[in-house]
Amino acid sequence: MKTKLLTLVSAIALLFAGCKGDQGDPGAQGPEGNANVVGTQFAVTDASWSDNNGDYTVDLTVPALTSDIASGGAVETFLSQDGGTTWIALPFTTVASNSENAFWNYAYSTGSVTVALLWNGADNGSPNAFYNVNTLDINVVCIAPATMKKYPNTNWKDYNVVKSILQLQNNSSK
Repeated sequence: MKTKLLTLVSAIALLFAGCKGDQGDPGAQGPEGNANVVGTQFAVTDASWSDNNGDYTVDLTVPALTSDIASGGAVETFLSQDGGTTWIALPFTTVASNSENAFWNYAYSTGSVTVALLWNGADNGSPNAFYNVNTLDINVVCIAPATMKKYPNTNWKDYNVVKSILQLQNNSSK
C-alpha cells in the first residue's frame, strides 16, 4: 500500500513539474537602483552652530544612518560654501592665515552626524562668518556595505563621483 501511494505521489509530482506555460514578454529594464545609498543635504545657518570657546559643532539628524551602515558601510560628509557648486570632503584643513588654521571634521553614530570646526589660533567666528555666507550646505551620504562591495574602486571622497555612480538626488533637510 505504501509503495502504491509513493508511486502515485511521485507520478503527480513529475506531471506538474513538467508543465510549462508560454513565457510572457520580458519587462523593460529599470534603472540601476541605489536603495542602499541615501544622500541628505542640510542647509546650516549661523544660528545652527554651537560655540564651545571658538570651536563650533552642529548636530545633524540622519535617519538613514543605520547600525549596519555605521558598522560596515560608509558615511561620507561633504561641505559646500557656494550653494552646492563645489563639494569638499570632510575632514579637511583650511589655512586662514600664517598662524591660524581651521580644522573641519565629523563624527557619527546611528542616526546622527556631528560636524565640527576647530580653530588653531584665534577664534575667527562661526563657520558661516568665516566663509561670509548665510548658509553652508552639508551633505551626508550613507552607503550600505553591499553597495560598497558593488563599486570596489570608487573614490568615496569625491562627491561628484559618488553622486554620478550612485545617482544621488539632492534633498534638503533644514
